[in-house]
Amino acid sequence: MRKLFIFCCILLLASSCAPSLEKAISTATKTQANATTTQNAIHAAWPSVTADFAHRVYAPKAGETIKGKEQVSEKTTTEPPVTVPCKDEQGQPVQQVECPPAKVTIRTVYRTDTLRVIDTAAQALAQIEVDTLEAKLIRAQTLLQNETSEKLTYKEERNKAYGALAIIAAIFVGVMILVFFRKMRITSPLF
Repeated sequence: MRKLFIFCCILLLASSCAPSLEKAISTATKTQANATTTQNAIHAAWPSVTADFAHRVYAPKAGETIKGKEQVSEKTTTEPPVTVPCKDEQGQPVQQVECPPAKVTIRTVYRTDTLRVIDTAAQALAQIEVDTLEAKLIRAQTLLQNETSEKLTYKEERNKAYGALAIIAAIFVGVMILVFFRKMRITSPLF
């Protein structure tokens, strides 16, 4: 009676695991779908809130500055000669002196630097995808190892069973041979 009770308890425990696993998978799927729906609804209702959150959490970061090539341009202009009046000691104009033409050179240096900006939102999304793929890979490797070890265990157990059957068959054949020879000895007048 006690063994029957233990067997019934084990049977009930084993049968309750399957529906709970299905329920857990269903709940997880619904939760993910609800989260996506909630995110879309919040963004539709308050886009400035979600934009501000995204800006604070995934603000772009300044990366490296790449120096550009320098472009030099020179422009020389000649100004016409200027005549300057000269004065004597009393301040009376005496003569006029002509200054030589002036040359003015304007040198302009242009350089365009490039500033690389890191898109942290895309970087975070890529990291999440990498982590998810690594988790899936580890899960698949573990599953493959378990499956391989189960196959090896099965083959070992099967080989042991075949070995045991071979031994039993050999013993059976040996006993049959002994019985056969004993019957012959009993029934045979030669022995």
